[in-house]
Order: sequence, then C-alpha cells, then structure tokens
Amino acid sequence: MEHTYNLLSLTSHIFSIKWQNEDCTIISNASDNTRQILLTGSELPDDITTLIVDQQIIKQRQQLIQKNKANVIHIPVYGVKYLNQPTTFLREEIIIQPSDHAISFFTDVTELVKQREITKKSQQRLALVLEGTRLGMWDWNPQTNEVTFDDRWAEMLGLKLADLTQTLADWQDRVHPEDIEDCFADITAHIDGKTSFYENLHRMRHSDGEWRYILDRGKVVEKDDHGKPIRFTGTHTDVTALKMAELQAKSALSARSRFFANMSHELRTPLHGILNLAEFGLAETHCDEKDQALKSILSSTNILANIVNDVLDFSKIEAGKLEIEHIEFELANVITSVIKPLSQIAQSKGVNLVSHIDDQVAKVLKGDPVRVIQILNNLCANALKFTDKGSVQLSVNVLETTDTCQHIQFEVIDTGIGIDTKIQPNLFKAFHQADASTSRKYGGTGLGLSICVKLSEMMAGKLDFISEKGQGTTFTYQQKFTVSGLSEIAKTHHETVNLQQANILIAEDNRVNQTIVTKMLSAHNVNATVVENGQECIDYCRENIVDLIFMDIQMPVMDGIEATKLLRSSKASSHIPIIAMTANTMKEDIEQYLAIGMNGYITKPFNRAKLNSLLTIYAPQHEHPGINNLAVRISDPTINNEEKLQTICQALKQLIPQANRISLWIFNQEYTQIQCLQCLDHNNEYSNGLVLKAADFPRYFKYILKNEVLDASHARENPVTKCFNESYFEPFKIFSLLDYIFSIDEKPLGVICCENVGSQVNWTESDKSALITVANITTLFFSRDIIG
Repeated sequence: MEHTYNLLSLTSHIFSIKWQNEDCTIISNASDNTRQILLTGSELPDDITTLIVDQQIIKQRQQLIQKNKANVIHIPVYGVKYLNQPTTFLREEIIIQPSDHAISFFTDVTELVKQREITKKSQQRLALVLEGTRLGMWDWNPQTNEVTFDDRWAEMLGLKLADLTQTLADWQDRVHPEDIEDCFADITAHIDGKTSFYENLHRMRHSDGEWRYILDRGKVVEKDDHGKPIRFTGTHTDVTALKMAELQAKSALSARSRFFANMSHELRTPLHGILNLAEFGLAETHCDEKDQALKSILSSTNILANIVNDVLDFSKIEAGKLEIEHIEFELANVITSVIKPLSQIAQSKGVNLVSHIDDQVAKVLKGDPVRVIQILNNLCANALKFTDKGSVQLSVNVLETTDTCQHIQFEVIDTGIGIDTKIQPNLFKAFHQADASTSRKYGGTGLGLSICVKLSEMMAGKLDFISEKGQGTTFTYQQKFTVSGLSEIAKTHHETVNLQQANILIAEDNRVNQTIVTKMLSAHNVNATVVENGQECIDYCRENIVDLIFMDIQMPVMDGIEATKLLRSSKASSHIPIIAMTANTMKEDIEQYLAIGMNGYITKPFNRAKLNSLLTIYAPQHEHPGINNLAVRISDPTINNEEKLQTICQALKQLIPQANRISLWIFNQEYTQIQCLQCLDHNNEYSNGLVLKAADFPRYFKYILKNEVLDASHARENPVTKCFNESYFEPFKIFSLLDYIFSIDEKPLGVICCENVGSQVNWTESDKSALITVANITTLFFSRDIIG
C-alpha cells in the first residue's frame, strides 16, 4: 500500500486515505499529496476526518460498507472547505479489503463541477433568451431526417410536442405549397457552401387553419468524416404581425401613390382651365364672352378649393386638430345649403334632385352645421356624379325624440351605377376609389367619403350604405342633436365703417392681393395707394399724408419688418398706425411685429367682415382716443390673459364713464351657462368666477343670444332683466345695464357688461359705439381657447 501512496502522490488530482477502523472514522495513513490538494501545503489538522467528510457522509459510508462488503462503493460528489480555503469538490470511491480495513480514493473534481455550473448557467441564459425572443428551436440530422423540436416551436403552430413525430415531415407538411420549393433551395445553397447560413421566410399552417409567416434560420454545425452534414440547427420566429404590417404599409403606400397621381391630375385639370380661360377672357372683346370666361374660371376655382379643403381637412383629422362646434342652427337652412348649389348640376344632367324633411324635426338644433353640410354635400354630390338618369333624393327623418334630443337619419338615395361588392369593403378608406376608371371618368380625390366617416364619428354619428351594381346606392347618415329652445339663430350685423376719404397705403408685392385689398377697402370710402415693397412705402410716406398702412411682411427689395423699423425711427411717420398683413402669425412672429412698432395684424386670407372689424379699431378719425394702444396691448402675446382682461375692463371704464362696473363673460359650448372671466367693480377691485345658468334666467339667455346690444337703462324694471332683481341687482346694487354679445365667425362667444352701481343712467350712442369697438378688439385678438 505504501507503493500505492507513492504513485498517487504523483497525481495532482487524486489522493487516498486508509482507514484504521471498520467505521472509517480514524485514519491509518494518507497519500503524500493530501495536503497539497486539500490545504495547498498547510499542516493537516489532527482529525483530518472532519475535513474530509461531515457526520452525514460518515454515516452514509458506513451503511454502504455493510451492504457491499465485496464491491467498490461510490459516494456522491461533495465539497470540503477548511478555514478560509476555497471549496474543493471530491468524488470518493471505497475499496473493501476482506483482510484489512477500507481504503478511500478521492478524486478532485472541482474543475469538472465548475464547468458543469458554467454549462448550467449558459443553458439557463439560452433558455431565457429563447423565451424572451420567442424563438422556436429545431435540430435536424439531414442524413436520417430526424428532427428535434422544442415546446416553443410547436406552440407557434398551436401544437404540443406530443403531436409531433420528430421527423422532417412535421415541418415540411405544414409549409405552404407555394413556399416549399424556395425553402429547399435555400437549404441546399447553405449545405453546398454557397451561403454562410440558411434563412428563409415562408408560410406555415397553424392548427386553426390560418397561415403564419415564419422566419426560419439555421446553420450546419457538425459534419461526418466525409464532410456530410449530420447536424443542422436553427430557430423559427413567428413574424406574422410584422409581415402583415409590412403588407399593409405596402398597400397603403401603393394607394397613396395612386392618390397622389390622381391628385396631380385633379389639380392640373382646373388649373389648366383657370390659366387658359383667363387668357381667353383677356383676348375677348364682347362682355358676354368675358362673363362666360369668368364664370368658368370661378367654377374651376371652386373645384380647386374643394380639393385643397379635402386635403387640409384630412390632414387636420389625422393630426387630431379638427374641432367640432356645438351651436344652434336651423336644419332647413342646412338642407337648402346642400340642395341649392347642386340643383343646376342635376338639371343639366336631367336628374331629378329632391329633398324631404320630416315635420317632426325640431326647427333649431345644436351641433356643427358646417360639418353636417360637408357630409351631406359630399353624399349628394357623389350621388349626382354617379347617376346619369333617374333621381337623387335627400330624405331627413326623426328616429327618436326626447325632451332634449333628436336622433335624426339622413338618407341619400340614387338610381345610379351602384357599387361593385368587391369594392365596397374599401369604400370608406382614405385614398381609395371604386377603381381606376372611376377616377378617370368622374374625377375626385378619393378622400371625400373617408373624411365624412371620420367627421360623423367625431360627432358620435354613424355613416353606412347599401348598394348593388347597376341598381343604385343608398347612403345613411345618423346623428343625435340637442334640441334648442331658441326660435331663431342670433346673427351679428356690423355696419360698414366709413373712413371718410382716409389715405390708406397698401405695401404688397403680390398683384392679386393688391387687387383684393384695394377692392375691399373701396367699400369703406378711402383713398387707397399701392406700393410693391418696403422702400417704396418709405419713399411714399416722406412725400404724402398717410393715415393707415397695411404692411405685407415678405416683399422684395425691403421687407415689411425693415420698413417698419425705418418708419418708426422717423419723427414724421412714427405716429402712423401700421397693420401687419401676413400669413405668419405664430406667437414669435406677432411678438416681433409688435416689438418693432406695428400696431396690430390681420391674417391672410381674410374676409370683408374681419377687415371691417379691424377698421373699427384703427379708423384714422376714431372718436375714442387710445383705442389703438388698447388693441396693441390686447394683441401682444407676451401679456398674459389675466392682464389682457384687466386692460379691457380699464379701457371700458375710461371710454364709458357712466359704467362704474365692467365685467367680461364667456359662454360654455352648449350655451347653458355663462361665466364671469373678469370684473372691475365701482371700487376698482377685480374679481371673477360668478356663473349664470340658462335654466335660472331663460329669458335673459334667449335675449342675449338673439340680440347684439341690450340697453337696459332701468334694469330693475326691464322685462328681460328684472328676473335678476333678487339674485343679482339687489345684492350688487345695479340700477342700469348695457351689454353687448360678441361673436367669432358669427358664433356667439361672450358678453361684455357695463353697469352702473347706485343710480339709473341713460346710455348714449357714444357709449354703445365704444362698447362695440372694444368688443371688436376682443373678437379680433381673442379666441375661445385663449379666453377659456
């Protein structure tokens, strides 16, 4: 045995111990390398047994010796540790000697254990990666066609491992017949060394019968002695969602490409007409021919405007920027607005265009009349477009009525060409038309119905249709509307401002804009002069009297910004009001205009009403001094809303001395209540927050929504306002009232109230004029969003 110990000592990872007793608890001898393996050369302790094993292992060894006297017994691997030494993992084998005590041979398997732990962690990491990436594993022997699939692979196809034969047929039989040839071509290319790895995207049949798109990747990882592959390993990835998104994107891109090609055609057609008709009109000498050319130009321009509006509306809807109104309107007027412009088209085609409104429909409803008109106009125009004989009928019926609401159904019924069933699923999609021939024959952008559907959804309505090719089409549009208690719609009327031959200078380089502004100003009794750039503007002001300047911002030679700076630096022209006339009205733009000395701005494009409101403020012969300064402060975006509201109140007190209490109010969208934004009382103290409800003061709400100015010199006895006695006039000691309702785009927005505390007064025409002027300032430079 001594010789054996000497041999073992030459082996760094094996040592032995001879036991002195049968229980293997006392050591008789140990090989020389025991210390080296266990303690790296340190002295062994007296009781080395405690180092080698613990009590549980000793007991286990004794039991095994008794059962296996004539055999070699294997004890499981275990670790030993002494003091601060690293753990050593040992495997023990015991030899039972018939005539002597047992001998244990210990093998140091520390490195093996470490490698197994590393392998285990690697396998765990791989499992986590596979789980996280949702990859299915496969391992294929091309020589035997045996394949090993994992659970995830089977799960992708709605299967379980028990459902699989673990052969190539499990995969091959489920691949789409159109894809299998390409799969094997890619596999062969990799096996032949033509590609560094195998990759193929193909369809596979799921257990539910549907096809899934699978990205299949793999690589030959082992070959036999003859270079033949015997192990081909790879993964499956379900990319169905990604592939479907790609296909949808391609379809959308194709549809958009067709749309833009069609849009190019649609835009060029009216433009071609406008350009050529303008030339023909100029060449004609007879008035009738010129009139006909102008009518044709106007028709082409309307077509062009409709196309642009469609594109802008679609863009706003997609961006979530389109707002829906909730105001009073008369449905009969809406239907007239739709039918009347289309009547001439129907007559020219010999088609009968009729409308019918159920007698049960309320006279005044609340909703968005502009968008209702837009939807009905599109449906009726399409019906006429695709109907060459017969009729188009717009029918309006009440489906359900409550105290506050009516559910109304609009039907547009035509006897036209109908819609093919193959086309119907895409009819409401953006950029789609029935087919290419539809676009060529009938025109259109393919956006109209898509916009109508989205508008109806935004108003909680529903748009649908039924159609049969050759048998006509019926479009149904259902919408719920609030019933209004008003008998008629309030309309604001403004008299045209007479500027009494004021000298107005227009600095504008665009010839069309020059003509438009000059014609608009001609209604205001002015002397208008046009210059084409900033330098000409400065030169003209040096030699002539100018009462007001409309200044374009972007002009050649010298722009409006530089021209304004030079005018303000000159004492002779520093007092002239300058109005920016521009499309650039971002906050930073307005700040710049006001900072350099401009008095205000008007946004292109503008209409006669906006220009008239502006002129009531900046009229050179204005009877209320300081109005221009007020307009500048209200239009300044650097001033916060509260300060603007206070400024308005202060100005009103100065302009209307009899009013010692001023308050600004705004309606909610349903016109069921009105809230005080700012109040300046007779003690010059500010307050806000008071709310009046229509339910409490129905007569007053009805009046202010129908009228522009309420002159209540004796408010306590006035039949409209006396309902305020206990809740308003008595507590606040109000005796006389003058209020004015201001609107934006003819939609009531709020009320400005002038009151006298402590006595009765009679309001003068000058007071009313000042009130209207301040309301015009508020209308021009405020919006519902800013005030609210």
